[in-house]
Amino acid sequence: MQPKHWLVDVLTSAWVCFGLVGSAFGIFAGVYDGDNFLKSDDPYIAGFAIGVVAAGMAALYVLVHRLAKESWQAKLIYLVGLAVWCGGLWYWSTIPGEGSGIVELASVVSAISGVAVWGILAVGFGRKTFWIASLLVVIGGLLYLNWLVPRMVAMGG
Repeated sequence: MQPKHWLVDVLTSAWVCFGLVGSAFGIFAGVYDGDNFLKSDDPYIAGFAIGVVAAGMAALYVLVHRLAKESWQAKLIYLVGLAVWCGGLWYWSTIPGEGSGIVELASVVSAISGVAVWGILAVGFGRKTFWIASLLVVIGGLLYLNWLVPRMVAMGG
């Protein structure tokens, strides 16, 4: 799927990366922590947060790819930018203070999701991938609502 209009290209790439990378991280987080997907919101929050990061990286990748003269230049600019971003976060995490552990985690997660976004967009995707990503987002959203609605009703909201 290679839309001709740049905005459609940015949005579809961001959506696919949000769905695929966010779902993968959410599933990993739930399995790693041993969470029950029907009784915990942690995997959904992790998946959503990482999906948003992946969507932003995908948008940047597509914009850089459209502005660069050559494909190799776009990939190099993206990977160098990703390395600078992750290196900056890693350095920030070495500064003593509260919250440095979360910054270190953000650095590692940014690196993994950034490489995943690069892989997805470098290979390209078709309509099936778009619909699979959409289905994963819908399933995750419905499972999260299954967790959220009973709590909202119990609180009287």
